[in-house]
Amino acid sequence: MKEKNTKNKNKKLHKMKPQINANKRRNINRMKIISLSIIFIFMAGISQAARLKDISTIEGIQSYQLVGYGLVVGLKGSGDSYNSLVTQQSVKNMLEHFGIFTQDKNKRNKTKNVAAVMVTSELPTSKPKGTKVDIRVSSIGDAKSIRDGTLLLTPLRDSNGKDRATAQGTINASDKELTTGYIMNGAIVEIPIESEIRDTFYVLLNTPDFSSAVSVQDTLNKQFKDSTLAKAMDGSRIRIKLPSSYKGKVLTFISEIEKIDIVIDTDEKVVINGTTGTVVSGLNVKVLPVRLNYKDMKIEITKDTPIGEFIDMMYKSGVTETEVLDIIRSLKSSGAIGAQVIII
Repeated sequence: MKEKNTKNKNKKLHKMKPQINANKRRNINRMKIISLSIIFIFMAGISQAARLKDISTIEGIQSYQLVGYGLVVGLKGSGDSYNSLVTQQSVKNMLEHFGIFTQDKNKRNKTKNVAAVMVTSELPTSKPKGTKVDIRVSSIGDAKSIRDGTLLLTPLRDSNGKDRATAQGTINASDKELTTGYIMNGAIVEIPIESEIRDTFYVLLNTPDFSSAVSVQDTLNKQFKDSTLAKAMDGSRIRIKLPSSYKGKVLTFISEIEKIDIVIDTDEKVVINGTTGTVVSGLNVKVLPVRLNYKDMKIEITKDTPIGEFIDMMYKSGVTETEVLDIIRSLKSSGAIGAQVIII
């Protein structure tokens, strides 16, 4: 009985070219026309373009990482334990800073409503003094929870050790991450980071791509009618020379070019979730003609087939999710799928 089922399965898979009657064929053709119409309308609606600011950053005005060490208080017994020496020393130092000295310097505080934390943030160069930025607070001791605790005034430093901002406030944390939390607008900028933009600067693509770099170059040169304004240096950097008409107005010029739509090339991808069996792909991903022997199956594709249609045929033929994933991997290895395959 098992052998008979295996033969039927082989027969089904070998005839991957759909054998359907005239009525079914007309219905499928009609469905294909409708699908193509939807695709064309969708593509025309969004076009294949994105604003320059959405695909790149300007060298010299990117965000800088800040970090600081601080104490969270008011934790109602969920803070660091008696064994956390760093926290005990920090509390002692803080009290002495306010002129409060304990009689026995070797005695530790037994309170558990304090936790030692690291505070991190990002400071864009566009943030002037007095503005606020969000911060992330993470426990470094053995605290059970820092939610609803109060972060005491904490200096935040850049990579050169210079204090750039000060943080303080009440911590918000989720039930799943009780030892990590956020404070919206929790830090005030004290010393802004100066912009390094001059008359010549660079646009940096978030995803390096030679075609996209050249597209940025050509689009900007055409927009400002100056063939020397932009020059693609490689797949990720485009050098920009400030036009003479914008002398002294570099930020105005940047704000204008950021809004310009750039036609970009994007790599087609197939993303496979190995746990759930979910496969997500671009609309243009196809399986090329190929013959494949897999276990006791013989698969033959005689024409370019959209990967979604191919997977649907697999499932209808009784192939399991695990087998479909293995087949897609094999097709990618053989070159029958040109898109990038990502397994998560």
